[in-house]
Amino acid sequence: MTADGVQQGNESLTVVVEALPVGILMIDGTGSIVLVNATAESILGYSRAELIGRPVEILLPERLRVRHVNDRSGYLMNPAQRRMGAGRDLFAVRKDGREIPVEIGLSPAQTPQGGFVLASIIDISERKAAEATRDRLIKAVSETAHNVAESAARSVAETTARAAAEEATRHALAASDESNAAARNELEHRAIAAAEQAARSFVERSADDAEAARRAVAALVDEKLREALATVPSTAERVAQEAVESARASLAQLKTESESDRSAEQESLRAAAEAAAKPVPEMVTEVPPAVGPEVGVTLPTVGAAVAA
Repeated sequence: MTADGVQQGNESLTVVVEALPVGILMIDGTGSIVLVNATAESILGYSRAELIGRPVEILLPERLRVRHVNDRSGYLMNPAQRRMGAGRDLFAVRKDGREIPVEIGLSPAQTPQGGFVLASIIDISERKAAEATRDRLIKAVSETAHNVAESAARSVAETTARAAAEEATRHALAASDESNAAARNELEHRAIAAAEQAARSFVERSADDAEAARRAVAALVDEKLREALATVPSTAERVAQEAVESARASLAQLKTESESDRSAEQESLRAAAEAAAKPVPEMVTEVPPAVGPEVGVTLPTVGAAVAA
């Protein structure tokens, strides 16, 4: 192939690399960037002039740069086409310092100038945002479904428990109807007994309190005053004495009147007996002759009628 053909081939390759929808970087054996396409400029925010000749580690987060130097040296010792950081999240640092999630594929390339590594870069920020949105939606839906299911289960459990409790209560009430009457009677008896005991205790305490008060008052009365009071009849004693005298006088009068009445009654009885003992005189009634023959009946004498 002539020099013109090689030149044309290189130009054609440059056009293809520039047209690729993924970012392309070419790194030499020292880790320096030697090629940058337009898509890489757009993803990383750098111009190719700013990247060519710079170490590739400037495009990595600072916390990963030292480790990447060792990883890059190991890859150059055993180059192969593969994805970088399989199973891990990879991040590139833009010129403005913002980290973006990326996918990176590695491919070794041998040229007359030596070995190189082609790195393809894909910005997956939109995909990660969509995945995050999807995860949030899934989580929200899952939580909502869980809450709905939990609420429904709780409602069913509460309804079942309430129905069971009501049924148990009905059975318990039905079973305890007879025992309730006995229990009420027992409670009434106990209440009455307690009330009676409380009343007795109150009466006893009242009596004790009255006795104690009486004794306290008596203790306050001087001995001489009590002696003086003992020698003076009280008003009650005078009234009682007058009542006794009046009663005695009334009894004496009643006795006299009773005796007089009894004598008069005996006298009346004696007179009546004497009058009854006297014989009854015979009385003869003569019927006129004109009456007897007409009637044809002879009237007996009063004495004969009485004797008969």
